[in-house]
Amino acid sequence: MLTNKQWEINKIMQDMRRIIDIVAEQPTPQVGDAIDLEFGDNTAVISTTIEKIGENSVTVIADDKALDFISKLEEVCGCEMEEEHEEEHPDHEVNMGRSQMYHTMKNAKAIHDMLQKVSEREGIEGWVASKLTKASDYLKVVKDYLEYEMVQAGFDNNEQDVNEAVDKSALEAWYNKYKNYEGSNGDELPAGMLRGYIDTGILSDGAEINEYDKVKAKYGQDAMTEKGLEPFYAMMPITKSMHEEFMKVMGVSEIDEENCTEAAKILGEDIVGFGVAENTRSFGQAFEAKYKGKTVKLGKPIRTGTDEPGKFKVYVKDPKTKNVKMVRFGHQGGGKNKDSKTMRIKKSDPARRKSFRARHNCDNPGPRTKARYWSCRAW
Repeated sequence: MLTNKQWEINKIMQDMRRIIDIVAEQPTPQVGDAIDLEFGDNTAVISTTIEKIGENSVTVIADDKALDFISKLEEVCGCEMEEEHEEEHPDHEVNMGRSQMYHTMKNAKAIHDMLQKVSEREGIEGWVASKLTKASDYLKVVKDYLEYEMVQAGFDNNEQDVNEAVDKSALEAWYNKYKNYEGSNGDELPAGMLRGYIDTGILSDGAEINEYDKVKAKYGQDAMTEKGLEPFYAMMPITKSMHEEFMKVMGVSEIDEENCTEAAKILGEDIVGFGVAENTRSFGQAFEAKYKGKTVKLGKPIRTGTDEPGKFKVYVKDPKTKNVKMVRFGHQGGGKNKDSKTMRIKKSDPARRKSFRARHNCDNPGPRTKARYWSCRAW
């Protein structure tokens, strides 16, 4: 004679078979269909999905709730449910990934070549810039993940961490050698170069101001923006030496955002005049300082109140005085100009954007401590 517990177990097993039969008898069950499995008289209800459909069976995904239930069921009845093992089959995802990366590199090279022909004054549409940023971020995430997985799997990581490989004293000597020169944006020359690669994208900030003016006078405003600095190295001996010595100290063959970020972290905020957060490659977004007794974020524009002048304000540290100051920019019709119209930025209008950048000479926006710099950056 069956005990109450055995009777309950039999009832549950019958319910399981009945539900699976119902699922299997559906006209066209599909992998991924959602179903509810009910066991016993309101004993348990498990929501799950169909994982695989066989000739005479349906396999469902078991979540934590289902596994816990089955574990208790096995304990009560002293039995084990058979686990299904997937058949091994060749995985073509690696080859697919290689193919995708090959085409990605070709497309990236083509886009890079196209952008070389577009000046800052002409600019690109906002949605294009947004897609490029997302693509870059996605690839960085995949790269970091694969690097971590390879290290966990025991692969040698031949790339020594930059912080360990770079001689800090040599990097400081490089900075001190060129800090008395002024960059085209008014920063100390090496700070302008680092900031240009990490934050602004204005690489001419890393050009010595007198050399920059000579090139601009001979070849025009857009020359360095369109072609970069290297084609003009013959006219820029100070700029050339600083860039070449930086690559030698960092042990790299070209200057980019990553090695400039590492250099800024190694040198520290006291030397370069700005902070780089450990968990980000952007300036200021996680760096704070005191302004009139209040903790503020540096380099992060925020909207002003309706009764304040200017549409935006941003807190920056003056590289010369090391003091924090507030810079207001943009016109919102508030403060002293309450009767005038609000400035409306329309980046999606190429003509307006080009006109604005030309009027404000945004190819050479000046130092970060001035409103024009931030207005140009917004456009």
